[in-house]
Amino acid sequence: DSATARFDSPRGLAVSRNGSVFVADTENHLIRKIDRYGYTTRLAGSLILAEENPKGKPLEGCPPPCLAGDPGFRDGASSNAKFSYPSDVAMSPNDRSVFVTDRHHFREVRFDENDVVTHAGGKEEGERDGQGPDSSFHKPDSTIVTSDGIAYVADAASCRIRRISPSNLLGETVQCQTTISSIVRPSGCTSYNPPVDEHGMRSTPVEGNLYHNYLYRNEFQKSLGFDFIGRGLKECVGPPPNDQINKKKWNDTSYEKYPHNNENLVIDDNLTYIREDPNDGTLVKVKCPASCSGEFTIFAVSKHDTEYNRSMFQYAGASSICGAAIHSGVLDAAQGGLLDITLHRAILRNKVNSPSLMYNGMNARPLPNGTKQLFSITTSKKLYGVQTISGAPVALLGDSCGFHDSL
Repeated sequence: DSATARFDSPRGLAVSRNGSVFVADTENHLIRKIDRYGYTTRLAGSLILAEENPKGKPLEGCPPPCLAGDPGFRDGASSNAKFSYPSDVAMSPNDRSVFVTDRHHFREVRFDENDVVTHAGGKEEGERDGQGPDSSFHKPDSTIVTSDGIAYVADAASCRIRRISPSNLLGETVQCQTTISSIVRPSGCTSYNPPVDEHGMRSTPVEGNLYHNYLYRNEFQKSLGFDFIGRGLKECVGPPPNDQINKKKWNDTSYEKYPHNNENLVIDDNLTYIREDPNDGTLVKVKCPASCSGEFTIFAVSKHDTEYNRSMFQYAGASSICGAAIHSGVLDAAQGGLLDITLHRAILRNKVNSPSLMYNGMNARPLPNGTKQLFSITTSKKLYGVQTISGAPVALLGDSCGFHDSL
């Protein structure tokens, strides 16, 4: 009862509509519940026997069995999950779960499932925006959840405010005939100059449903860190003309025997990257409506996916997004759904005409001459998205903390 319950440095509180109080019991590494009558129970977190004093006696003030929370990180059944210094809790909009910030994670304790799941944050602390485990936090201290399910977190050590959105709220709703070129622009095409650090980097590569240069997110430079390609501002220009790439390796001497192989004098030394396309590798989340039907404008080429050893389609930027998704088999036309679109630079290695591609009862036309941009489609991953919405961008060794209002 309320007279005998004990806590250890509790920090965060949330109250449900029925009057139950949820507590982040920080030093006990537990999430606790106090019902409207004052009865306190453990909602989530593991327990261990507390240490005895040097004489082998129970700790003073802790009646046997003397239990304490077991710190760590583990998802799963609520009674078996582990937390590490949980700092705050926030009720879900439907009062069927509580969201928790702990050491460098954003997690949820679900009542009906009686389990704990982690929605964002990885094994290491950090300041990266992105999807689910790709994102990182640096001592998230407090959180609040809005009526539509979007959470906001005060990331204490990084001195930034982060927004965490469930996947169903990330996608931009498009029409059946919408094309990718009509909804995506380079990051430099803004009506204001976003703040940048001394290297010209923004604090985040994420803008709502866009993750700029997502495929290159793990590229790293010592002075710029990860995501430097996506965080850099691009020129406000469209994709450049496609190239006829016919390069030779620096140690390729075949031209001595076959001189015609040396028609292109560009040397590929694996140090210089062709990165002219401002949207190359960008990830776009869109939501197609249900019951898309009729004639669609689709231009496609078949590519081989080396990662999964399968054939896949890439579509010209002038193609209908939803029509392409139906053609590829990713989208059920009757139901609609959330899609992940990845943009690719159109690089033509040989001058060949791609044939028409009949698939799922739909015909895709050959790529038009001069196609500059392609995109591929997959069903969207059900991952929460993290975006920094406030906090100064700084270089790796810089300090983003202090006081300054934005103008």
